[in-house]
Amino acid sequence: MEQVITEKYALYNGDCVDVTSQMGDESVDFQIFSPPFANLYIYSDDLRDMGNCKSMEEFFEQFDFLVPHLLRVLKTGRLCAVHCKQLAKYKGRDGASGWIDFRGEIIR
Repeated sequence: MEQVITEKYALYNGDCVDVTSQMGDESVDFQIFSPPFANLYIYSDDLRDMGNCKSMEEFFEQFDFLVPHLLRVLKTGRLCAVHCKQLAKYKGRDGASGWIDFRGEIIR
């Protein structure tokens, strides 16, 4: 894991579940991140990579390893900002055209 720690902030570059599992309870003032968009992008061949999944359901199985740590490390009353987007449905793949409410699923 790579890290930069100053008096004002700390940045960590590593597996998000590994990093957050090592952090203390209520030790973070603000969280900001962009999760993989379900199965839209694959970043590595690591089985723990949340983007390395076949379906939305499989992504959220992986995401569930992170969410409890995000809540545990965030100080009470502080914010978590998540960059995400709605995902396209394709008639050929999904049976109908439209949008998947990925943003809503992240919130839930």
